[in-house]
Amino acid sequence: MTLDRHRRDDADVATAPLFRNLPPHFLTAIQTVMERKALHAGETINRHYGQTLFLVERGAVTTNGGPPLNSGAWFGELFATSPVTARAEEDSVILVLRHARFSAFLSRHPGVSMHVLAGLARKLRVATARGERNAL
Repeated sequence: MTLDRHRRDDADVATAPLFRNLPPHFLTAIQTVMERKALHAGETINRHYGQTLFLVERGAVTTNGGPPLNSGAWFGELFATSPVTARAEEDSVILVLRHARFSAFLSRHPGVSMHVLAGLARKLRVATARGERNAL
């Protein structure tokens, strides 16, 4: 498991439904507060990360025993209503966005908030239609 704070291409974040409609300059800016984490197959991410959003960049990750989440999918306790435990089903790379860094980012870029809220609303609508509990 490694953390890397090197700059990523805008496409990494742009594929995530949560950030899909962000203007390019916001995509570039938000990546400066994210970390890249490589996971080996079978490795888990537990609650010790606290209020954190995870974005699957490459590979497959399951959360709380659910179906695999692939590139562009996001999960984590930043928006969760219950604890999240994730497991890499294969060698994977995720982007990590911690609550404090995201809050500071939003205070510097308040226009992003509406885009994020729209992404959350989309996810909630889909999850509700599927009858999922703990949609966020």
